[in-house]
Amino acid sequence: DRAAYIHMGILLGTLMVANVFFGIIPPQRDFVKAINAGLPPNADSLRMAKMRSMHNNYFTLPVLFCMVSNHYPFLYGHRYNWLILIAVCLITAAARQFFNLRHKGIYKPGILVVCSLLFAALMGVVAWDRQRTSAAQTAAADITDLDAMTLVGTHCISCHATTPSFAGFAAPPLGVVLATPADVKLHADKAKEVVAAKYMPLGNITGMTDEERQKLVSWLGHL
Repeated sequence: DRAAYIHMGILLGTLMVANVFFGIIPPQRDFVKAINAGLPPNADSLRMAKMRSMHNNYFTLPVLFCMVSNHYPFLYGHRYNWLILIAVCLITAAARQFFNLRHKGIYKPGILVVCSLLFAALMGVVAWDRQRTSAAQTAAADITDLDAMTLVGTHCISCHATTPSFAGFAAPPLGVVLATPADVKLHADKAKEVVAAKYMPLGNITGMTDEERQKLVSWLGHL
């Protein structure tokens, strides 16, 4: 899920590069050659270059969102993450229209107002659905302290120990140690958030199942 958002940004970015390399630079070169030769430029190729440039223009904000999406696990970890990604890309692309019109001397702030309202509504729905889903999972899951700490030991402790055993870590990330129930309780709120959003274990390298994740989130919610 996390990688899918980044891959979407890579796809859009690749299209932007291709637009420049194949659709904008060649007509520009032909235009310069025609002018130097005293010939009329090819209008069709220039129109294509303008169209490709406009495509790139509307891609800019969606690409920017995809670039920073790694910091928002509550979005890519949501059960409707694909729909959220599409909605954010459409809203941000629509917001670009305000700037395009402004460059022409046309001011329509209503575009930004509508996009802001749509974005706020989307985030409201995401927050509401997260709370509803979290409450349902908490009510459905049942786990003992011993079983919960076993899951922590399996999926978390290799990194979040006083001396991590995971290759590349000389110290626990952000100084978070989860060796004992008291340690876990100290970081319960944040741990619940990142586990529920599937941000941790990072890349799910330990293979945590959805059932294990649900149980651990439920247990963390009661600490």
